[in-house]
Amino acid sequence: MKGNFLEVNETTCKTLGYSKEELLKMNAKQINSPKFVNQIEERISKLIDTEEEFYETEHITKNGEILAVELSSKIIQFQGQKAIIVISRDISIRKKLENDLKRTKDLLIETGSIAKVGGWEFDVTTMKQIWTEEVYHIHEVDFDFEPDVQKGINFYAPKHRPIIEKAVKDAIEKGMPFDLKLEFISAKGHHKWVRARGKSHQINGKTVKVSGTFQDITEEMNAEIQARNLNETLSVLNKILRHDILNDLTIVLTVCDLMKDADPKLKQKAERALDKSVNLINRMRELEYALMSGGDIKPYEIDKVIKDVTKNYPEIQFSIKGNCNVLADEAINSVFDNLVRNAIVHGKTDRIDIKITPEEKTCLIEVADYGKGISENIKSKVFEEGESFGETRGSGLGLYIVKKVIERYHGDIEIGNNKPHGAIFKIKLLRED
Repeated sequence: MKGNFLEVNETTCKTLGYSKEELLKMNAKQINSPKFVNQIEERISKLIDTEEEFYETEHITKNGEILAVELSSKIIQFQGQKAIIVISRDISIRKKLENDLKRTKDLLIETGSIAKVGGWEFDVTTMKQIWTEEVYHIHEVDFDFEPDVQKGINFYAPKHRPIIEKAVKDAIEKGMPFDLKLEFISAKGHHKWVRARGKSHQINGKTVKVSGTFQDITEEMNAEIQARNLNETLSVLNKILRHDILNDLTIVLTVCDLMKDADPKLKQKAERALDKSVNLINRMRELEYALMSGGDIKPYEIDKVIKDVTKNYPEIQFSIKGNCNVLADEAINSVFDNLVRNAIVHGKTDRIDIKITPEEKTCLIEVADYGKGISENIKSKVFEEGESFGETRGSGLGLYIVKKVIERYHGDIEIGNNKPHGAIFKIKLLRED
């Protein structure tokens, strides 16, 4: 039994592409793929001991095509000598499907790992769960852990356990789906946030199975909580500041009322303090809106926005050229109102030119005044919180608000010198597609 062919049928000839005469001059090694050739002698030796073998291998056809085959081998007597009868079955299609399925499974596992999301299901009769690999990873348990519904519920933080218990109960009894974001404690004691989604599967109106997804959303929730806390803090601080300023204003107003015949210079000083306080309140309101606004970003016709702002300053000569639709929200008005007010109050300009130029993906808006300008040592700091310049120093929030709003729009702003004098602000905002 050296592997030489003694007899072959027509199906074998047709499958391999050889004639019967050609195959009878060949042996098993010549039709096996290189990676399996070295196994032939070992398999023959084993077959002599067991008298019957069943295994998979690969054959190569006459034209070089590789076929996955399943072989059933047995020792028989043929023409007075021991021989091996082999029944071969082409399993190429099955192997291709198996390989495709494995690739799909590997892709799903990799995708689940990247997205930190897995799948689960349980039978309502046994309440035993089936988890995908990523669900084991999120729970931080070994793959020999045997999950069931109650074990899964026990991983949730105590305050959220009743919520998931009710959701599961309603899914079983009422067929109700659920989508929850809950706190969770892994087997290793790590506190996480997870998103649990579930759906019931019913037969004749009765739930037989519940399945769903399970995702680690810790990073997302921590960022959301941090942003919420920051917004709440900003709001509280702003309200306190406004309250304190308003209290001061009340005192100043009372004093002014009592000093009808007082020194005019003293009254003028009080009036300036009033103006400053009112201005600070307005800027704080704008700052609160700029930082906390979550309005929908939508297209705005920028020349209309600017023209609405200029109506508040009839004493100033404006020139507005060009137009463009930009992506913004209602805070866009405060951007140009602050720029115009800054040029008038601090730059002492009586003329402002505004040029709007559409670019490939952005819109360039240049706001140029003819006032005193901004000195070089101040330019790098004008957008910082609390920075002010000029003879009439303000709260230092106007340009800070401008910068923050533009950043929220994923835009950019820079400052330069206008000719023959004055300042020019160049703003880039995203255009509507």
